[in-house]
Amino acid sequence: MNKSSKKEKSFKEYLQEIESYQQENNLSDKEVANKIHLTTGETREILYCHIDYFTLDRLITYAGRLFSSSEIKVIIEPKKDKLHGRVV
Repeated sequence: MNKSSKKEKSFKEYLQEIESYQQENNLSDKEVANKIHLTTGETREILYCHIDYFTLDRLITYAGRLFSSSEIKVIIEPKKDKLHGRVV
């Protein structure tokens, strides 16, 4: 899995958790917006998975407003050494 795919997967996991929270608690978009301190429009961008509009750290912040810190999972992976080859 390349770096872009991992990033996209992380985004989608956070987006799905926020959407699941909304559904499980039977909340309107406006109610979710109030909980995460965003406008209803910005919240809909999250709920409709517009991942290009947000950074991962912003999504973590918003998720932190919905969930306790013990419910948030962040996985940090070490960078792999980049090997460069040259064909002569």
